[in-house]
Amino acid sequence: ASALAALAYFGRTLQQRLQRLGEGALALQAGRLGHRIALTGDDEFAALGRSVDAMAAELERHRARESADRQRLEDEVAARTRELAAALDSLRQADARRRRLFADISHELRTPTTVIRGEAEITLRGGDKSVAEYRQSLGRIADTARQLGAVIDDLLAMARSDFQALTMAHAPVDLEDLLAEALLQAAPLAGQHGVRLDAPARTQGGCVVQGDALRLRQLLGVLLDNAIRYSAAGGRVRAALHVQREAGAPGQVVLSVQDEGIGIPADELPQVFDRHFRGAQARRLRPDGSGLGLGIARSLAQAHGGSLTLASAGAGACASLVLPLADEPAVEGAA
Repeated sequence: ASALAALAYFGRTLQQRLQRLGEGALALQAGRLGHRIALTGDDEFAALGRSVDAMAAELERHRARESADRQRLEDEVAARTRELAAALDSLRQADARRRRLFADISHELRTPTTVIRGEAEITLRGGDKSVAEYRQSLGRIADTARQLGAVIDDLLAMARSDFQALTMAHAPVDLEDLLAEALLQAAPLAGQHGVRLDAPARTQGGCVVQGDALRLRQLLGVLLDNAIRYSAAGGRVRAALHVQREAGAPGQVVLSVQDEGIGIPADELPQVFDRHFRGAQARRLRPDGSGLGLGIARSLAQAHGGSLTLASAGAGACASLVLPLADEPAVEGAA
């Protein structure tokens, strides 16, 4: 009986050990490397179990290293992909800036060259003129040529500085004087289009703003150029200038340019300051326009702490430029 009991005990023990070895083998086959047989004792089964457990532990460490290496490789690939995407985006932005610069160059050079050509043609037209008339015309041509040279310098500076915003000069500027100069420069173009220019009466000072005279002259040139080009022959462009002072509010200079041209449909008004936007009527009248002028003009107004708006009620349009007086604080939140 004792022999049978011992035999049964050893049989159960052997079966348990073989079962645990089998479970370990199945776990390895299934890839569960964390499974341990953990047989105790000094017999062959325990030694085999420890060998299998050691092999499983080594495989588990190898798998962990492989997983870590794969994750590191995936992270590096993701990082390089992000870098390539950023580089591609940077190239796209650079190309967009390049295209924008070329468009700006085209627009900014067109108006001064038109003024110079128009002034020269008017001077040469007809009979001989007095020396004073020639000197006045040549003086206006020289002033416009200097403006053109400054614009070219600015455009080159934009190209060299990765198209960043240009530095604005800050000095007292008489807006009346600038408007008078701008009207003189716009006169030849108005003559070509058969448009009458009406200048405002002088206010005897009081319209001094703090800013960059060249930039403001460019701004006024854009407004007058648009008003003239989109007016029919026999039309009129009126410039007006006045100062606003209200209790508790900073003083402002308001300059308006009113034309009797084609006007702007109500649904297009919100887009007129978007770069390259041109309405259907504008494209029909001037297929060669670039759609940059008003956007540039508004940027210049904002750079001076002011605002530029455009209104139209069917026929004609009115551009309103608002700038803070030089002796007043700048307009907060100017747009």
